[in-house]
Amino acid sequence: MRRMAAQIRSQLFTTFGAADSTETNLYNLRIMDRKRDALISALRSIFVPTLPDWQSLALPASLHSLYYAYRPLRLSRVYSASLLRRLTSGARDA
Repeated sequence: MRRMAAQIRSQLFTTFGAADSTETNLYNLRIMDRKRDALISALRSIFVPTLPDWQSLALPASLHSLYYAYRPLRLSRVYSASLLRRLTSGARDA
């Protein structure tokens, strides 16, 4: 906890702009008291559907349970595209 507090204190006034969602998620996992809570939180963030999931795929009410399977697929597409952009922009900068 002390190490984390020192890290937060050192970055408190030097960080500008919005945090990356991955960075925010990792921070939230680190500050949890129990590893079990961190695991449950990670699983929820992967599998529990959110508004962007419902907006990107219209399903009838009888098939709403499929959103739980759709979310990891949508996330993998989003993060794969983001990773590809970072890799290609890094290759151009080099």
